[in-house]
This record gives sequence, C-alpha cells and structure tokens, in this order.
Amino acid sequence: MANLAISSILEKMTGKDKDYRYMATSDLLNELSKEGFKADIDLEGKISNIVLQQLDDASGDVSGLAVKCVLHRHPTIDKKRRKGIEVYRALELIHFIENASGTLGEKGY
Repeated sequence: MANLAISSILEKMTGKDKDYRYMATSDLLNELSKEGFKADIDLEGKISNIVLQQLDDASGDVSGLAVKCVLHRHPTIDKKRRKGIEVYRALELIHFIENASGTLGEKGY
C-alpha cells in the first residue's frame, strides 16, 4: 500500500507546476521519514532517479527538499559532508543568479 502512495507522489514530482513538485517532494520526505519505511528495489530506483533529477530543479525550494531527501536516504553522510552539500547547492544557486543577471544586463533589463 505504501508503495502505491509513493508511486503517486513520484508522478506528481515530475509535473510542470513547481508548487505541486514542492508539495510532492515534501510528501516524499515525510514518507521516507516514517519509521519502518521500506521500498522494493524497483521503487527504490524510481525514488533515486527522480530525486536526483530534482537536485537540478529550476525551483530552489524543490531542489532544497531534494537535498533533504538524499540526506535522509543516506544517513551515513556525516554533518561535515551535509554542510558541504548545502554550501555547494548555495554556491550553485549564486552562480546561476550571477549568470542570469549578466544575461539580463546584456539585454537591457
């Protein structure tokens, strides 16, 4: 039964609307946090693929939740590495903004 709910969540995570993607990713994080959560091997692969895709989501909120999902799935990542991942994502966002600002400046916006 849980696998059916997760499949529905994963489908919503790939939608076009960033709010739906955010809510679905939040729902996935809640499911992953439940004690005794266990996915079969096929579902585990689907979860991994979609969460990895969301790390590059255009919405920073969605990609931030995706990072939390990755960290939750891999609890052996120590605090130092977790902080490094968060810093990396922040630097990636800054780089994206700087590039977008340069492009917008060139166009006279």
